[in-house]
Amino acid sequence: MSTRRYETVCPRGDNVFETYKQELFCDGDDINTWNRKSNEFRSKFFRARECGLLRIERMKSYGASTPEEIADRHSHVFPIQVAYTYAKDCLRKLPTTNTSRIKGFENEFHNTIFEAGRYQPNIISKQAFGDGIEKSIQNARPTTDMFELQKLLGKSYYTPEAWKVIYNGRDADEEEH
Repeated sequence: MSTRRYETVCPRGDNVFETYKQELFCDGDDINTWNRKSNEFRSKFFRARECGLLRIERMKSYGASTPEEIADRHSHVFPIQVAYTYAKDCLRKLPTTNTSRIKGFENEFHNTIFEAGRYQPNIISKQAFGDGIEKSIQNARPTTDMFELQKLLGKSYYTPEAWKVIYNGRDADEEEH
């Protein structure tokens, strides 16, 4: 993990959702666009991933023994959820991504959250990430922004059969190298 602070990696703006979307979202709904923009998508993936992971690390610094500390800690949850969603969407669109890489990304976030929870109570809680980051997004209070994240996480750009062909091809490419 980087020695940088989340403030130097995460987008800055008044509206977290819109600012992150402008700077971290990998637009495009087809493989041709994904291939053409693969360098941009790779850069956005790494930035969104690092942003989310550094924010989880920052949550550990709040003791959560006062209402202010609890509020400060909880203020990182939504930006982490946004960064995770955009990073995963970008990862899915990278031409070199296979199923094990996606699983590794998911595990990295899960393990980082779990490790942070060992240092500070209530990071793994129903209010934050108690059932995992994706469940925390799926089960969140219904807002327009959260609905958009939920939709993006569940979005299938192709039929399940086409995804199998895409990922099986990518998995086969990995095995050949």
